[in-house]
Amino acid sequence: SQAVADASQALQTLNVHFVVVHRDQVPPEFATFVERFLPVTFMAQDGDHVLYKVQAAVATDDLAIRPTSDPLARGEGWSGLGSNQDAMTSLWAQRRETAIFAEPVAPGPYTATVRAAAAGPGQTLSLVVNGFQTAEQSLPAEWSGLSFGLPPEALTDHENKIVLRFGHTYPVDTLIGTGSPFSLLVESAGLEAGNYAHIWLNGHDISPNQRGYNLALIDGATGEVKAVDSFDTHGDPAASPALVDFVQQAGPGDLLAVAVKDTASDQLSAEAAQALRDLDLSDLRGRFRWAQAGIVTIDGAGKPAAVEEIEGLQATSVGVGAGWREPNAAAQVEWLRLERAEN
Repeated sequence: SQAVADASQALQTLNVHFVVVHRDQVPPEFATFVERFLPVTFMAQDGDHVLYKVQAAVATDDLAIRPTSDPLARGEGWSGLGSNQDAMTSLWAQRRETAIFAEPVAPGPYTATVRAAAAGPGQTLSLVVNGFQTAEQSLPAEWSGLSFGLPPEALTDHENKIVLRFGHTYPVDTLIGTGSPFSLLVESAGLEAGNYAHIWLNGHDISPNQRGYNLALIDGATGEVKAVDSFDTHGDPAASPALVDFVQQAGPGDLLAVAVKDTASDQLSAEAAQALRDLDLSDLRGRFRWAQAGIVTIDGAGKPAAVEEIEGLQATSVGVGAGWREPNAAAQVEWLRLERAEN
């Protein structure tokens, strides 16, 4: 299953050598999952505490990393990706130094190739691989593959950090296409999964980031922010009627961004829940500390349609457009490949 593959990759990518399971602190199914599906070997047991050794990963000599599909490889500096944006094939490197984490590789010299497109004219790219810096190359605005030679000492058989070092960043306002007037990314996490609510509009977080519902009303044609507010429908009984009043402002052509932080369920009234359902959103009553991220589009006839994700155990997100988390960007990146070079 995907959970098995993700868990195994996490152990290898994060260079985990040992796992301790406290059987008195986890459900029996969790211990069974560790024993049956993870690449671990039993080492010792002391009462309810069980020690496992993680089997060493087989180092590869040909590794391809795609930022859109390898979340564990994404370090600092990347744009975001909504759970609804499976078709996206590239992410934006938004800082002059944007990081990628690579799995262990077999010893030897390598060629690193980056497929990317600059966000503006005059861009350059070099790599810093575990501290070793390559020479810089010109990166055009058209999609290109730049290759860099790496000596044997650059990459290792444990976790590798590769920094994409760009010469410039460019305001994202200069990158907005005619097909979409803005980039909108909504991110939500319950208390134990991150505890945040972000509404990124063209790289600026317009969310109040408070407990409960964080809402932003946006003009769907221009991207203008019409109203922003938060509603603590967990702890404040007065928040539900105020939430109803807010969402009733949404009219034809508007977008409503919805992000829950911490939890929003305990004091969410039936009337407020119905107002959200009328907008094609889920009812969170009885869902303590669930995440909810949504973008509601109101069409010309006033009919709502929502793109929404809810999660009980992890953070979630939805997006429209590029997913910028900062007001500047350096380049779009599709993939990075490491190939063993001939001696």
